[in-house]
Amino acid sequence: MGRYRGAAALVIVVILLALSLLIFNPSFASALEKVEKAAESLGRLIPERGAELTEIRVKVLFSDQGSSQLFLGNETTDFKPVGNAVVLVGGYVALTDENGEATLKAPKGNVTIHVSRNKRNYWRGVVDIDGNETIIVKFILYRLTPLDVKVDLSPFKITTPVTLSFKTPLQGRYYVGKPHISFYTPWGELRMVPETLDEGIDYRTLAGGGTPLVIREKVVGNPVYILPDSTYLPVERVELEEKP
Repeated sequence: MGRYRGAAALVIVVILLALSLLIFNPSFASALEKVEKAAESLGRLIPERGAELTEIRVKVLFSDQGSSQLFLGNETTDFKPVGNAVVLVGGYVALTDENGEATLKAPKGNVTIHVSRNKRNYWRGVVDIDGNETIIVKFILYRLTPLDVKVDLSPFKITTPVTLSFKTPLQGRYYVGKPHISFYTPWGELRMVPETLDEGIDYRTLAGGGTPLVIREKVVGNPVYILPDSTYLPVERVELEEKP
């Protein structure tokens, strides 16, 4: 009973925060989007009352396929366990250990599962839980190097438009991240944007296999030469397996 009182208190806090966003945010649409995301997150954190629970094991694995202009999408994969990944199933949360495994309670039936390797971007899928099964989530990363690069040099401007062309691996469906662009400035300085190696995968949309992708970015720093072998677009395929 105390858990549901705590959940009710959490609801009130989220509503108050949502109202403050609507009042003080000059962009109503932006504020409303934040409110919707907060409500969605809240719903995931409160387990369904009366749901029959069971214990499941979740294993999170990762494979890095390296860099290339073209992948088939069926390359042999060498998976490594992902430790400290966040796993959320039906309102119950756990962190994976050094073997990439987490054991947690979950309601039976069709349940949404969320997994994050970096505690920022969450992949979401649906599993059918009968009881005591093992769920395996595999993240497969590809770094696509550009097929074509165009730089629109504009003197005396802060940003320079850069157009990059890629093609997703021929088989499968892929989540697309933010491009990493390496370049030389007019003064011979080597730079990379963004400066971090975070893939920034967007798990909301999917691109089919063999899909041409044209990415347009405005780059700060006057790039006069883009290094094609060090510039890439991260894309990721996620495979979900259920074993009894």
